[in-house]
Amino acid sequence: MQKAIAQVRLEDLKIAVGGSGKFMGTALFGSLTNETEKDISILTLSISFLDEDGAISKTHDFFPINRYSKNEWNPLAPNSIRSFGFFIDHIVPENWSGLYEAEITKLIFL
Repeated sequence: MQKAIAQVRLEDLKIAVGGSGKFMGTALFGSLTNETEKDISILTLSISFLDEDGAISKTHDFFPINRYSKNEWNPLAPNSIRSFGFFIDHIVPENWSGLYEAEITKLIFL
């Protein structure tokens, strides 16, 4: 699994103010590139929010690719790129410093 995870590139990860429809807030944005030879149906992205001392204050899992999503979805095909964004205002801990660490922790292929 680690070899497959290494073949998915997580890029352009940033936290910024963004909007979707009527909603506006702080969000995590980025993109994923599938460099494997299989369609990805689920991908788990773990974000650790760090405190002022650099210690992990809270970790939250996001699912930028999820075949069980209520929204319309498509698998991430080989050599394809998927952009994503998730609101985080309701997730971040009070002692969050604004720093974070990100890691792809799970892949499921179609």
